[in-house]
Amino acid sequence: MNQYDSVHVTTGHSRMSKQELLDVYHQAWDAYYTPEHVERVMRRSKRRGFSTNKVKWMMLSFYCAAKIENVHPMDSGVFRRKFRGDRRSGRPIENVIMFYGRYIKEIMVKHVKFFMTYLVYHQIYRRVMNESVPRVEHDVAMKPVDMSELDHLELYTINQTSKLVVEKAKQKAMRKTTEAGLGKMV
Repeated sequence: MNQYDSVHVTTGHSRMSKQELLDVYHQAWDAYYTPEHVERVMRRSKRRGFSTNKVKWMMLSFYCAAKIENVHPMDSGVFRRKFRGDRRSGRPIENVIMFYGRYIKEIMVKHVKFFMTYLVYHQIYRRVMNESVPRVEHDVAMKPVDMSELDHLELYTINQTSKLVVEKAKQKAMRKTTEAGLGKMV
């Protein structure tokens, strides 16, 4: 397990060092989980009839796993169990008072950080839930893709795989258009 890269940032890039790649990975987490974006996602879930409370807890747990525990959310939990005897081979077992003293302090610090983040998320949640009419924002993420964008935006043309996905999307759109036309004729 010690050799497993839990965040799966293993792909090298000719222009980036491993540290630069990890920095970008962490910056992406920071950009996604800003209070403004958390509010936008909660507002979006409310408009679409999803459980906004569930969204709050999911975003909170994902963000805190990455920022407080420094692990991928799928590798986290409420308590990170550690045992004094779990040492690399050849390493001495720590003093019981030192080990458990540090472990208890770590648990307390992490839970205080989690609680402080919870307060921010819950305040956002209450603000969203107390809106009688949800504020409608220009939400680019929910805008349907314009078919003309498929041939020009880099996201859709960057490699052969993305180009294949675009071709399948175009074929599907063409089938729907044809089926709709046939339906009107009947």
